[in-house]
Parts: sequence; C-alpha cells; structure tokens
Amino acid sequence: MWNIDYFHGSNRWIKEVVNGWQISPIAYLRSGGVFEVTTGSNKNDDSTGHSRPDYVPGGPSPILNHHRCRVCATNNEVSAWFNNSTTSPTYIYNGPGVTGGIGPGGADGNVGRNTLYGPGFKDIDMGLFHTTKFEHGIEFQLRGEATNVFNNVSLSNPTASGPPTTATSGVNNNANFGKITSATGTPVSYTHLDVYKRQLQTCRDATILPGSVPDRTTLYGGTASESFGFRRRLP
Repeated sequence: MWNIDYFHGSNRWIKEVVNGWQISPIAYLRSGGVFEVTTGSNKNDDSTGHSRPDYVPGGPSPILNHHRCRVCATNNEVSAWFNNSTTSPTYIYNGPGVTGGIGPGGADGNVGRNTLYGPGFKDIDMGLFHTTKFEHGIEFQLRGEATNVFNNVSLSNPTASGPPTTATSGVNNNANFGKITSATGTPVSYTHLDVYKRQLQTCRDATILPGSVPDRTTLYGGTASESFGFRRRLP
C-alpha cells in the first residue's frame, strides 16, 4: 500500500486534500500455459481420438509473432495464434505411411506434446482510499475499489484440433483451427465506493469475565461506527 502524505505546508485545506490518500494495487501477471496440437482423429488406431499430427517436411515454423494486432482485418493474432495456413501448412494428419511418422508403420505423428504456448494473463485490481481526520478522534474515509481497473482482455488458448488432412488439401479440417474464440475472465471493471466515519475513544474500565468476549460497546466506549455506501457496475 502506498501512502501519499508528502505535503507539509501550513495551509490546512490543501494538506487535507493532497495528503491522506492511499493506493493499494494488486497485480496478477501470468505467462501462457502449454498446449498441444491434435488431429481429432484415430489414424493410429489407439481408440483415444487424440492423435497428434505430423510436421510437413520442410514446412514453416508454427510459432508466429505474438505482438501482432488483435483487431486488424488481416494478420491478427486472434485469427492465427499459430500457423494455420492452408497454402503453406505446418501440420498434416498422421497415419500409416505418412512421411515422417513414427511408431509402428509410421502411424503416430511426430509432433510432440505441449509444444506451443498460449496467451498470458494480466489483471490489475486497485483500491483508492482517502482519510480526513477531525478533532476528537473522528475520521471520514472515502473508499473506491475496482477489479480489472484497466479493463484488460486476457485471451484463452486457441483451438488446436483439426489441421489439413494432407499438405495439398487446401483446407483445415476444423474452421477454427489456430483461432482464439474466447477470453479468460470477464473484462469488466466493478467499483465499490464507501463513505464512513469512525470515532475512537479510550476504553472504559470494564469487568470482563474469563472466557467471555467483550462487545463493541465495551471496547469503544459506547460509540459505534456508522457507514453507508453504494455499488456501481461500470459499462
């Protein structure tokens, strides 16, 4: 928590406005997780339907620049997180006799497990508080809190099942192959604003029996806090 309390001039009003602020940020930053490309078929007859494809001999790398535009009409990272080109593909279906295949009869694909990384995750939550102190121990505090304050959109992993059947088929077996179709979390900020006053007094002399719990009236000399607030969901 960052306490902003740097003005030390003699003007009381400026001091109350400028000082007394507190900023409390919480940052969640996470790199992307691994995932693997599959064909969604059972070309190697293992009955799992989770076969991995083969690399096209001499084909391009599947890894693309992940700092591309998200909303551009062409060459955006949402429509192609990894290479899903049908004219110059990276992957083709595995199966017996496919060039580069491994295992009995070359039926297993030569693409390894978890060879690609998905998008990362970032979220910043923020709290902003201001406390104004008065005489006799009275304090007023203004509190504002927001989740995902910068409205970041964190993308989910792309669809990774369904490359072309052959290097010359000209079409992906899944129209969403290599595409990102959803986001992680809800990119909407919520604010919570509270205003309350607090009056603290010295504890009264009180007899507290062993094992009992003193109530608020005993601890605060009969003075309870008052609070009111409202919540608003930002569009």
